[in-house]
Amino acid sequence: MKLKSIFLALCAPLFFAFSANAQAPTPKAAVVRYDKTDRPGLTIEFPAASDIVETALRNHLSKAGFSKRSSRKGFDTYKAQNWDEISGKQVDVYTSVTGNKNTSMVSLLVSKGYDNFVTAENDPDMFGKMQTFMTSLQDDIAQEQLKVDLAVQQDLLKNAERDLSKEQDNTKSLQKQKEEIEKKISGSNDKQNEITKVIGVIKGKIQEMQSRLK
Repeated sequence: MKLKSIFLALCAPLFFAFSANAQAPTPKAAVVRYDKTDRPGLTIEFPAASDIVETALRNHLSKAGFSKRSSRKGFDTYKAQNWDEISGKQVDVYTSVTGNKNTSMVSLLVSKGYDNFVTAENDPDMFGKMQTFMTSLQDDIAQEQLKVDLAVQQDLLKNAERDLSKEQDNTKSLQKQKEEIEKKISGSNDKQNEITKVIGVIKGKIQEMQSRLK
């Protein structure tokens, strides 16, 4: 990997987090289209990639004991689940995550069974707990994003260390070549000195012979 690419990656934001001055995402009561029918539920937007948000949401529900997830028309469906943070009774839960690499929308529908979906009017306490859950996802998303960013940095480190090793090997090779060249230069200098001495002797003989000519 080129150094420029590594530096650009290092300069990128490392993880999703909410600024101290920024307003935290707020869940809103909404009409959600599910199975060709409008259902009452909640939606919330997060400034994070949809795949990160979806993974964070699924992990949260998995830790809550959810099982037998099925997918239907863009929704994750969990039937007859015990969700202690929301209700003491079994509920049917429907979740959906849409968006892109920058922004995501999470939709949540909770039914007590027989399409009896929870609203602020028919069960304000349970609806409030649903809102709390939706807001709490920001921490799960931040952790999931951190995992992804950590993996990226670990890959960068691996590539940088590999590049460093290559350059170190290259330096050793060049150093060896340098030593060999310096040795050759030294040998060449010695030969030049010997030849210079021979030339001096020959010139001396020539001068001596020339002086004897009449």
